[in-house]
Amino acid sequence: MKNKILKFIELLKEAHEDDEQDLNDITLDLKDELINFEIHKGYFSKQALDRGQQGEKIMGILNNNPIYEDDKYCFCIEIKLGQLVDTLILPFNFGRKNLIKDKKIFTIFRELDQISERYDNCFLHINTYNPAIYLFILLDTEVDTGTTKLMQIYKEIQSKNSFAKSDFSNNTTVRLQDDKIVISSSDFDYTDRKFRGLIRGIDLTDFKIEKTQEGTGLITNTISKK
Repeated sequence: MKNKILKFIELLKEAHEDDEQDLNDITLDLKDELINFEIHKGYFSKQALDRGQQGEKIMGILNNNPIYEDDKYCFCIEIKLGQLVDTLILPFNFGRKNLIKDKKIFTIFRELDQISERYDNCFLHINTYNPAIYLFILLDTEVDTGTTKLMQIYKEIQSKNSFAKSDFSNNTTVRLQDDKIVISSSDFDYTDRKFRGLIRGIDLTDFKIEKTQEGTGLITNTISKK
């Protein structure tokens, strides 16, 4: 299972090498305009967002690996607005917002508009807390559902544990280790009933669970393919 997942991820990376080169060519105009930017890569998962499952990259939106069959491989262009030099800060009764006078902001929007015209599936996010503009470019992606099932289970358990409010959840970690999901809990707070509650409603038909107790005060449940 591990080798299959790693091989599939490597094939996905190779499949998008041409897309990445095209994007590098398209963003040359941003460089020519002396606009600093960064390109992030990952998988955009609408299902994960709908389920309240956060990603590992760019504000928790992008994931390192595909999770669901309709996930899209994504490039994200991040442009931090701190590089703009001419701004005014409105007083508190206006929400303490910045007014941008630097004309480079219009160049940024113009260039991003031209980039978006090259792709069918784009969306824009403007972060006002840490001022930045993000252009997300979603590409058509072929996902092997056989390798995503483990990721789905991992994300669902991780999400349930993150949203839970208890000593058990606070002292439980959920991590992905190769082709296994490793759930470690403090033996002081752990009970089998609490663990069953954590995985309740998640289809584990094709998986097995192995419980072990370590001398460090941890009880570990490992989920792996049968």
